[in-house]
Amino acid sequence: MVIVAVCNTADRTGKTTSVIQLGAALGLSGQRTLLLDLDPDAWLSKRMGAFTVPASESSYALFELDVNMGALPVRQYDGFDVLPACTQLRTRAQTLTKPTDVFWVKEALASLTGYDFVLIDTAGGFRTFILNAMVAARTLLIPLSPGIHAIKSAEQTWQMAREVRTKLNPDLRTAQFLCTFAQPGTEDGSLARIREQYEAQVLDSVVRSSKILSLDMEIIGRTVFDINVRARGALDYANVADELIRRLDGQSQGSV
Repeated sequence: MVIVAVCNTADRTGKTTSVIQLGAALGLSGQRTLLLDLDPDAWLSKRMGAFTVPASESSYALFELDVNMGALPVRQYDGFDVLPACTQLRTRAQTLTKPTDVFWVKEALASLTGYDFVLIDTAGGFRTFILNAMVAARTLLIPLSPGIHAIKSAEQTWQMAREVRTKLNPDLRTAQFLCTFAQPGTEDGSLARIREQYEAQVLDSVVRSSKILSLDMEIIGRTVFDINVRARGALDYANVADELIRRLDGQSQGSV
């Protein structure tokens, strides 16, 4: 089972969109996939119409002793499942102050079976949950959108991952940047700099800006693949899924 942490310490970089659409693409390619929402604002859960669940049936349960992952109910969609978040995660984050509190998700997922991929969605402002995702993960995906703020936060996320690998999770083998919201036919100068500096750590596949991806809350419970499998957003995320699988199979590319 491959656990992918999708992180950027900035918001509005395409994290939630990427988790949902990449999860759908992996599912369509035959990969059994779980989407895990670790965002206290629960944007992924709201987007998929899976928000109104009690804390005991949400990702909040991963921060309880002796959680049984197999007993937690998940929402099932076409090609993937979702373990939703709840607003109580915000309060729980305030109590996670011990050094060992970065291992909750890793320990909870250790007993999980039945999936090929787990994609973890995180929120930029919650370092504890980002660390939990990185400590649990085998690979890190850092979505970055055009603009200097998103670029700086992406590089901060990269550095955080390097520290996590050194001190907390030697199994965090790979990290990749994913360019999102790119204008078709052009590349933002800051994104070009990231590609030049990090080279093989930047996915060749790019998610172009498109109307269908901007619909967001207007297509609750559906993905771009449900609406139009030939749409630009669907094709882009299908390419991302294919490239991610190839890179994971290679293992030699993108070392943190």
